[in-house]
Amino acid sequence: MKTGRNQPCPCGSGKKYKHCCLIASKSPKEQIYRNEERQIISSDEDLQLTYYIVCVIDILGQKNKLAKWSVLPNSTTLPSSLFNAMKESVGVILNFQKIFKRYFHDISISTIPQAYLAKLPKEKQEKYSRFKECRLGTRRFADTFVFYAPLANLYQDISIISIHRIIGACCTAMLVSLGAGIPVRGGICMGTGVELSKHDFYGPALAEAHYLEHEIAQYPRVVVSEQVHQFLQTEQIYSDNFEVNNMIRRMANACKILLSRDKYDDKCIVDFLGSGTRSLFPNIKTKLDWIVARSHQFVITEKKRFLEADNEKLVGRYTRLQEYIESRLDIWGLRPDTTEINSKRNL
Repeated sequence: MKTGRNQPCPCGSGKKYKHCCLIASKSPKEQIYRNEERQIISSDEDLQLTYYIVCVIDILGQKNKLAKWSVLPNSTTLPSSLFNAMKESVGVILNFQKIFKRYFHDISISTIPQAYLAKLPKEKQEKYSRFKECRLGTRRFADTFVFYAPLANLYQDISIISIHRIIGACCTAMLVSLGAGIPVRGGICMGTGVELSKHDFYGPALAEAHYLEHEIAQYPRVVVSEQVHQFLQTEQIYSDNFEVNNMIRRMANACKILLSRDKYDDKCIVDFLGSGTRSLFPNIKTKLDWIVARSHQFVITEKKRFLEADNEKLVGRYTRLQEYIESRLDIWGLRPDTTEINSKRNL
């Protein structure tokens, strides 16, 4: 039976069908290039409304750390306690910026070696450049990072590579942060928005990504909207060029293996310890195994802390996280009873 536009969406989001999965059920060209959706919406500013993939990542636990340096000391010498407090908060933000910047730089040049690309015929080089074209924007609000990119590239293809880079960034953030004892939480969605200026994004998609992060994720995980999941699962024509379309389709498949379902609430989540994530980093296995072991031990320690504080809500949430990690340890050559030893070894 066909769902009506104004009926509740069958995915269970609580939204009307026309504002949710109906969008993902349309063809990419219909979604992104309808003239009325790409209109100039201001006579003074060249602002274009279109569909974006948007991610919000929030670093948790920063409020208490900020409180430790809310008052300046009377002396001109910075006390070590104040310095350490700033390091725990400001240092974390700066390190995360470096991690994301390095990740986006490395992945942008790692798909095909430049030496090999230079040997290809000019026509194939142009097709590869078309496939790889990605206009990724980043922004930070306090301890929250925002990543966004239009679903259409400059060639009017569907830019799945933008989705892959954002999901990959989330895998990296989750893996590195938990290993360092800094939990993060996030949400990924697709929807309408505008870039008001460089690195200044606004729109319904940003609001939904924030909602997924703040209300749905609840604990260290990155929740992916059903709309994004359905968009990746549906066979689509991404480009009017056969070869480019095949490259983009392979990239869509690469996105799928970075996602999984949470066994507790069936939400689509970034599978940051799955085999897909493991394949993103083929050349640094030893260090990653150590990070995974440290992540496991950190979650166990946090769960014990919440038990002692009689915080049943957080105990339940970290139990879920612990079970998720332990279900993936074998991918990294680890077992629950060996992570403590592995987390303490010197690299």
